[in-house]
Amino acid sequence: MIKVRTIKVKVAKAIKTSFPDLRLLIGTFLVSGFLIGCGEEQDVAAKAQVSVEMQEQCGEQEFLVIAEKVSAGDGQGHGPDIGSDEWQSVIEFKLGIRGQADVPARDDVQWCQFILKKL
Repeated sequence: MIKVRTIKVKVAKAIKTSFPDLRLLIGTFLVSGFLIGCGEEQDVAAKAQVSVEMQEQCGEQEFLVIAEKVSAGDGQGHGPDIGSDEWQSVIEFKLGIRGQADVPARDDVQWCQFILKKL
């Protein structure tokens, strides 16, 4: 029992002398992780705001109007969900505008209005 305790004490002393700033290093990692986490929360909040604006200017009604005029399905009842990113990509493809520089991003509040003008 004494040998084990002696070894533990020696190891602890060796760690303390070899890594005197270990507590500081661990604290720095913890603070960094917290700050990075806070930044991610801000990104999520910004994306949520864009999503709300998108729904206000590019919502169900606009999607349904587009879906009535441009079919995104395969003719057998299969296809992407109306309003999804995949659906928007198919709409752009069917209109021959996918990848063009003047097409607003799919999460942009102006996407629906741009597509509706193309119809």
